[in-house]
Amino acid sequence: MFADEIRVEGLRILAKHQVKEGIDACVKYTRTQNPWASEKRTPELMQILLGYGAHAKSTIPELEQIADYFENDEEDFPRNLGLGKAKVIRETIRAIQASDEYPELIGID
Repeated sequence: MFADEIRVEGLRILAKHQVKEGIDACVKYTRTQNPWASEKRTPELMQILLGYGAHAKSTIPELEQIADYFENDEEDFPRNLGLGKAKVIRETIRAIQASDEYPELIGID
């Protein structure tokens, strides 16, 4: 029931230490998260992703697909909340596109 808190905190720690694998992990979790309370979690995930600056540009095509899914195809989820998730993802995409910050990343491999 509370696994989402652990996952989000793990992603936050990866971002804090600029671990490059956290970029894809954050996007993957955005896509696969449990819909329950995802309208609150998605903005948190996007804030975490923004911490990677321009390094996150490679994720934009997938973020666009996720936003489209939340906006048009997500079933059994309130439409207005899905639209809100799509909006925050699109705002994040614009911020990533505008970023010219490349923090030094480390790998865990």
